[in-house]
Amino acid sequence: MPLWTLSGAIQSLSRYRVPITLMDATVMTDGQQTIAVALPATPDGQALDLAFEVKFASAPTTVDYRLQLAFNNIDAEFQDVSPFMTTATAAGGIVAIGDLVGRFARVEATDADSIAVTITLMCQ
Repeated sequence: MPLWTLSGAIQSLSRYRVPITLMDATVMTDGQQTIAVALPATPDGQALDLAFEVKFASAPTTVDYRLQLAFNNIDAEFQDVSPFMTTATAAGGIVAIGDLVGRFARVEATDADSIAVTITLMCQ
């Protein structure tokens, strides 16, 4: 019998523009984070270009979603990376950020507006 379980497994992001869904039509609360995903290894610590997309079930009034990176999957190590997603349109939007270095990524809803969202992350 193995000593590990798959419940604690971390998804890995592909370098080939294959998006990973971090939240799927889920209502997030202020300060809530998505699951963390492992970023692809890069030769000699080269930087990555990432994009995250937020789609809303209905038009929000105000929102603030932030990409966060860390070298270890520990809450205290995650740091905000700008620019932030602060659009308030029903369609949502995409935020692309270049020259990032880290091993784990997640998205935090600083101001979620209590609306169901779908959040995806991919390499550019």
